[in-house]
Amino acid sequence: MRRMRTAGTVLAGACAAALTVSLAACTPVSKSAGAPSATMFPSAGTAPARALGSGHAAGSNRADRGSVRAATLSRSALADPDAIAATDTDVWVANSDYESGGRGWVSEFSAASGALVRVIASPHDGLTDPQALAVGADHVWVADGDGGGLTELNAATGALIRLISKPEYHLSGPDAIAAAGDDVWVVDVDSGSVTEVNADTGALIRVISPVANVPFAIAADRAGVWLMTNLGVKAVDGARPDGAVDEFSAATGRPITRIAGPPFRSDNPGGAIAAAGARIWATDTNFYSYRGWVAELSARTGGLVRVIGARSGHPQRS
Repeated sequence: MRRMRTAGTVLAGACAAALTVSLAACTPVSKSAGAPSATMFPSAGTAPARALGSGHAAGSNRADRGSVRAATLSRSALADPDAIAATDTDVWVANSDYESGGRGWVSEFSAASGALVRVIASPHDGLTDPQALAVGADHVWVADGDGGGLTELNAATGALIRLISKPEYHLSGPDAIAAAGDDVWVVDVDSGSVTEVNADTGALIRVISPVANVPFAIAADRAGVWLMTNLGVKAVDGARPDGAVDEFSAATGRPITRIAGPPFRSDNPGGAIAAAGARIWATDTNFYSYRGWVAELSARTGGLVRVIGARSGHPQRS
């Protein structure tokens, strides 16, 4: 779960969506000869594997037992998941044990079988509090919120490619990340900026700073970048500045469009956003009613298309 951070005099809170997965299976994971090098956590005990959502042990004599896969894995592999990213073949989960002194790891699972492939937890990877993940081409990018850096891993051997933490990258508290084409975009909630990094070389392309509000979530494609923003924690009366979605050019980093007003005006700090072809989807919770909403935006025009569960907003062209 994302944690409260202080950005200057502004207290910025962010809430990650909770993903509940019923995985009662706990068996040791061993490394076979010739397997890629990785640190593997020991099992904390064993229990029967269960089919997800069925309440029955995997392999029980049921007519529909083949309809749901069950996985057996090390319990520590999913001790405190904070972020997830996936490809057609693999699922990557970032875990953090921040409260007990700061240590983090990334678990890789097979998308086909659900089996644990490896747990990446080398001290050289800089994973003390991984907050966000993105996968692009052969790379896995991990934003480490407490460590203040960006870790690039090889998606095939899990090996460390590079650790980016130089001051010019403005990565004091990276909290969200998106990969699109040749670019990786990293949100830093502490500095209120967005850093663009070359996905092939790790070179700094630009830092967009400051953005209008504190950014909490990001989505990107080859044409545009969309930020879910809100300036800090609202007061009890809801008087703090409002949330919005800001669109930037992927080519120049310049602002294009701001979507403000309802439902963004009354949202809680945080939120989530995703890019999917011609559509951008944003979601958050109303500060007053605590009822959630989903907004659909046009990737071509930046305009608000519709809101599911709240009143419509209005675009503000910059």
